[in-house]
Order: sequence, then structure tokens, then C-alpha cells
Amino acid sequence: MTLFPTSPGKKIVGPMTLQCEIKETTRRRSRDMFDSFFDDAFFGRTVRKTIASPAVEIDVKPLPAANKPKSFSGAVGQYKLKAVVDNTSVKTDEAITLKVTISGTGNIRMLSKPEVIIPVDFEQYEPTVTERIDRTNGIISGSKTFEYVLVPRFPGEQHIKPIVFSYFDPRTKTYKTVQTEEIVVNVAKGKDQIVRGGGSGLSKEEVKYVGRDIRFIKMSSDDFKPTGYRLYKSFIFYLFLLLPLAALGIAFIYQKHLEKLSENVAYARSRKANALAMKRLSKARSLLKEETQKEFFAEVSNALAGFAADKLNMSKAGLISDELEKEFKKRHINEELTKEYFDLIRLCDFQRFAPSSVRREEMEESYQAAKKVIIKLEKAL
Repeated sequence: MTLFPTSPGKKIVGPMTLQCEIKETTRRRSRDMFDSFFDDAFFGRTVRKTIASPAVEIDVKPLPAANKPKSFSGAVGQYKLKAVVDNTSVKTDEAITLKVTISGTGNIRMLSKPEVIIPVDFEQYEPTVTERIDRTNGIISGSKTFEYVLVPRFPGEQHIKPIVFSYFDPRTKTYKTVQTEEIVVNVAKGKDQIVRGGGSGLSKEEVKYVGRDIRFIKMSSDDFKPTGYRLYKSFIFYLFLLLPLAALGIAFIYQKHLEKLSENVAYARSRKANALAMKRLSKARSLLKEETQKEFFAEVSNALAGFAADKLNMSKAGLISDELEKEFKKRHINEELTKEYFDLIRLCDFQRFAPSSVRREEMEESYQAAKKVIIKLEKAL
């Protein structure tokens, strides 16, 4: 993975841990051929081990305060800037697209929008942002494009000023600034454009409604209120008064729920059990192919065992069927449902290790059966 620090100081990247099972065997000195056969790792004892990588300490230096450009917004890396419009000769009310692209190496996703100064005679909309990220050879590179839709409202030669972008180059340890060239757009008068007369005394910036935007005379009246109407006497007024209290009550209940989740591990596991099981079954559904039969049944078995372990707050590692059956009896789970659950577990284990193949229809039936069993257990537990 690639990491980008966001603040200076000493940072520690914690270790990655992995639990695995290994076979332990005891070598016996014997000339008996059967002893050497049973010394094979297949008959050894399984031991659970945890391995971990060492923690990594990183010293993150602050960006230099000297010579920091005004246009600097936190970008670090090596970048290029490009700005183009799809059409430089248009008529009023015809939309054009301005694309501003920052490309290079660095934290592409965290690049902020550069300041773009658009002439006041253009109507503009919030830009659409697209990203392209390449992770080849351990280097994060790519581009981020800001696409503006501009609509010219008045004729004439319009100038989009150069766009400036600054970044810190860690190779040279200096701030660098790049900018685009000025873009000139020639706007001709459209057929619906209103041009002011010489004696009106208004500049074109002061004309607010042009072409199709002219406001017409209203042919109907607004919704008048009767004389003596008071908002505070209405039901809606009191309803809005009660809404903040209701919101506070819901927030208080939700806060208690979160506290219970953080303090009570068994409660938290039980609440999340169904969602985790369905997530595991979803992964199993993606493996619903005859060539991935063993992986499919392994995921279904994992979903069934994991659900029961989470609901009963038991460790899924080394979970024994006898212990699970005892817990089911303590919870007064229906015998038919218990049998259905364990039959599915045994079927999955058999299909995982059996050399025979299974048709897709049978795999689909097993998937649906596991889903129904989990739903029934959710209600019973």
C-alpha cells in the first residue's frame, strides 16, 4: 500500500499480524516402516500461531514556510497544468466546456481545485471532477480533471485569465508554480440576445434577464393569507417546535446504543452477526461456478459458522460442533432448525474435500438453504 502523511511529526505504522495454523510432528527413531509413515505432517498436531511484521517509525518533516506561494494549497509531488476549451468561437447562450487538468506524480485524490477566474459575462456551473490514478511500479501517478460548463450571455471578446497552480517538489525541496496561457473566446450575438439602447444608461453586467430569461407578467395571483392569520396558532408551528426535541431524543437513544456497542463485545457481535453473514454469503455467490466449487462451499461454511459464533459470542477459530449443539439446546433452538443447520455445515465440509464435482443447480440450492437458515437463526437467537 502507498501512504501519504498529512501532518508533520513522528508517525508509527503499526505491525501487520496474521494468524495461521501449522502442523507439528514428533520424529521417532525407529526402523519400523509404519512409524515413519505416521511421522508424516498429515498426522501431526495443529498449532495456532500469530506472526507479525515490525512496526515502522517515520519522521515526517513540515513543509518549509519560506517562499511559500499564495496559490499553494498543499500539493506535494511533480505536476503539470493544462487548460483547454472545446470551442473558442460561439454565440450567446451556447455552452462551452473548459477542462483544467493537473497531471503528475503524488497524492492525486487530495489535489484541490485550482482558482479559475471566469469573466462576469459567463454563467458558470460547479465543475465535474474526474480522476485517473496509475499505481505502476510502486509510483502513484495520474491526473485530476475539473470540467466547467460556461454559458456566455453577452457578445464580444472574452478573456479567461491564466490559471495558476503551485506545489512543493520533494526532489528539489522547493516550491514550484505552473500556469496556463490566457484563453480568448469570441462570442457572437445570438438571435435572442437583447442589446441595450444608447440612452438606457445600463452596462451589460447590469442586465439580469436576457433572451429566454425575460420575466413575463404574471397571469395569476399568489397564495394570499386571510387577514388576522397567525402562524403560531397553526398545527404546523407546534409540530416544528416539537421536532428538535424529538431529534434530541433519537440522538440520545442512538448515543446509548453506540456506548453499548463499544462496552459490550457480545452485544456488538450479536448486532453485526447477520450483516457479516450476508456479506460472506455475497462473496460465496460470486464463486457460484462449478470450477470454484470448493471455494464456494468454504465461504458458505464460513458464513454459517461465523454467524453462530458472533451471535453466541464464541471464537470461530476451533469451533467444535458438539459445543455449538449444547449452546443451541441452552437457547432452546428448534431441533429441526438445529438439524438443518448442522446438515448444511457437514454438506459444505464434505463438498470442500470430496473429489466429486457438483452441478451449479445444487450449489444454488445450498446457497439459498444457508440464507434461509441464517434468517431463521436470527429470529430464534
